Amino acid sequence: MSIKEIIKASLRRRGIVLKRFNVFQSEIHQVVKACDRANCKVLFDIGANTGQFAQECFEAGYSETIISVEPQSAAHAKLIAVAARNRNWTIAPRCAIGDVAGKTSIHVAENSVSSSLLDVTDISVTANARTRFIGEEDVDVVTMDELVSQYVLRDDPLAFKIDTQGNEAAVLRGARQSLDNVGVLYLEMSLVPLYRDAPLFEDLYRAITELGFRCIGIFPGFTDVETYEVLQVNSLFTKVTGASR
Repeated sequence: MSIKEIIKASLRRRGIVLKRFNVFQSEIHQVVKACDRANCKVLFDIGANTGQFAQECFEAGYSETIISVEPQSAAHAKLIAVAARNRNWTIAPRCAIGDVAGKTSIHVAENSVSSSLLDVTDISVTANARTRFIGEEDVDVVTMDELVSQYVLRDDPLAFKIDTQGNEAAVLRGARQSLDNVGVLYLEMSLVPLYRDAPLFEDLYRAITELGFRCIGIFPGFTDVETYEVLQVNSLFTKVTGASR
């Protein structure tokens, strides 16, 4: 066995696989390319956490504006710090996105990224104990239509990335007007009930296609580390040319 093979075998035992980067297999590059094709001028990053998605988009070559929204206070503070030196990256005031404006509480998960306005189910906690909730925070709720009206002055083509842990359908219901200008949707979709009362993949898929979008990519997301079962996927949609709602 060569030194190269010994190193690769050693890394593989630690869960690390070295291979040549293929842009066509890169989920984030596919998102950025879809935004380029749709000429999206503003990408709304809903459920930004500490800015992981936006950073990856910029690293992948996205050069337009990203507006990130995060409801958790600790994550929001980190998000502001991370984005401070990027003039194309705007952080909205701390809020949650829903179908009706108001106030609510967000359940804060141990791992932060699994925090949700909805109750987590045993399926999620069994698959990953760190998705359990450890606290709550009060937060204002605004709709996407309200948010878009605050940041977009013209009918610029938009992209929505929605990572709201089961609340994706409510986000879309609150975007009745702004969806006309959305060319790209990238969102989480659950294959099993991870959050109480959240729609499953098939229902959300049907609703999105009825809005005039077609799916161009599905990527594994949250996976049960014991069974290897994929519980949640990230799905990429683009607006069908000439589609109207």
